[in-house]
Order: sequence, then structure tokens, then C-alpha cells
Amino acid sequence: MAEMSRMHRESVAGLRRDSMVLRKELVVSNNSLRALVKKTNDIASVADQLAVAFIHNRRLLAKIDSQVATVAAAAAAPRDTPASASVHANVAPEVMAASTTNPLPSPRTQLQMEKEDAEWVLILKPVLEAWLQNKFVTATCAADVWVSMAEVNIYLRD
Repeated sequence: MAEMSRMHRESVAGLRRDSMVLRKELVVSNNSLRALVKKTNDIASVADQLAVAFIHNRRLLAKIDSQVATVAAAAAAPRDTPASASVHANVAPEVMAASTTNPLPSPRTQLQMEKEDAEWVLILKPVLEAWLQNKFVTATCAADVWVSMAEVNIYLRD
């Protein structure tokens, strides 16, 4: 009976040790699973923020496109007199005539400059898009995806 009692006690102690090991493994697995769920939620929230930013940027680009078209149409209109130039600049004709400290170039030269600027925009747009796509695809961290405007300006300038 004593031998049976000792064997029973040792087997229960062995079972208790095994259950403690399994409990520890379960805690580690649970913590790992919680960490993975948190990382997945973080990735999902970043993806949502990125989608919202893309929607916002798309709306801004559409708005800028319509504004550029409006400004280009206004610039293409003939500017024969200071009165018509003041209408484009939203300035009274008297103020326009009185301000001679900073003379504007002749309308033909101004129109030519605006045309050249528009051509530069058309040339640089696909180059900028390709550069941004390359930055996005080869990104190693979030800072590579969210390029600052200063960095974009430096790239376009160069």
C-alpha cells in the first residue's frame, strides 16, 4: 500500500509538472497571438490611413487640374488694356495704372512664360510619378513611403 501511495504521489507530481509546462507554453502562445493580432490591426489602420490619403490627394489633384485649366483659359484670353489686366488680377484699374514700381513683362512675354511653365509641369509630372512609385515600391520604412514636400521639391529642382 505504501508503494502504491508513493507511485501515485510521483505520478500526480509528474502530471502536475507536465500541466505546468503546458500552461507556460499556452501563455507564450497566447502572448504571441496577441502580438500578431496587434500588428495586424496596426497594418490595417495604416492601410486605411493610406487609402484616405490617396482619396484626399486624388481630390486635390482633380481640384488643381480644374483650377489650372481655369487659369490657363484666363491667361489665354487677350489682355489688351490695363483695365482687362486688372480684371484678371482682381485689382482696380486705377491701382493697376498707379503701380509702376514693378512693371510686368509685355503680355506676349508673360503669356510665353506661362506657356513654358505649363510645359515644364507636363514634362515633370510623369517623372515625379515614376520617382514616387519607385520610392513606394522599394520602401524600407514608412518614411520612404511618405515623402516630404521638401524632398519632392529638391528632386524636381534637380
